[in-house]
Amino acid sequence: MLISKDTSIPLSRRFRLPAVVAALAVISVAPMVITGAINLQQFRAAYKDKVRDHIGELVQRHAETVDAFVEDRLSDIRVVAREHERAELEDPASLRQLLNVLREEYHGAFVDLGLVTRDGVQIAYAGPFNLTMADYSSAEWFEKARLREHYVSDVFAGLRGSPHFIVTAARSQGDERYFVKATIDFEAFNNLVGNIRRRGS
Repeated sequence: MLISKDTSIPLSRRFRLPAVVAALAVISVAPMVITGAINLQQFRAAYKDKVRDHIGELVQRHAETVDAFVEDRLSDIRVVAREHERAELEDPASLRQLLNVLREEYHGAFVDLGLVTRDGVQIAYAGPFNLTMADYSSAEWFEKARLREHYVSDVFAGLRGSPHFIVTAARSQGDERYFVKATIDFEAFNNLVGNIRRRGS
C-alpha cells in the first residue's frame, strides 16, 4: 500500500511552523521570567535594607545604652567628689567603704577608687592593687583630665594588662585642686550593659 505525501503545503512553510510556535512560547513566557527576576531583585534589595536598618537600630540602641551608663557612672563620681571632703577621701577606711557601695550597686564594674593631687600623685587608694602614691603625672589620661572638671578616658590596658577605662571628677578647695578617680573594668562593664539592654528589649 502506497503512502501518499501531502504536497499541498510548501516545504518552507512546514519548517517555519515549529519556529513560530517556539517564538510564541518564548514571547508568552519571557514577561513572566523578566517580572520574576525583577521581583526577586527587589526582594533582595528590600531584605538587605531591612537587615541593614535593623543592625543600625541595634548599634544605635547599644551606643545610647553605653553612653547613658558611662554618664551615670561619671555622675556617681562627681557626687563623691562634691559630697565628701578631702580629709574623708584621704582616709583609707572611708574610701574603701565608698568603693564597696559602688561595687555592690553596679555588680563589680568599679574596680578601684582613688584621690589624685593636681600634680598627678595618687595619695589615697582603695582597690585590689598597690597603687597608693602612684605617679600619674605623665599618664595620657591625667594630662587630659587635669584640664577638665570631669573626664572619661578611652579603653586601655595599662600596667594591669586588662582593658579598663577611667572616670575622674575634679574639685577645688581653696588653692588646692584634686581629682576623684575611679577605674571601671571593661569586661564587667560590657556584661552589665548587656544585661541592661536585654532587660530593655
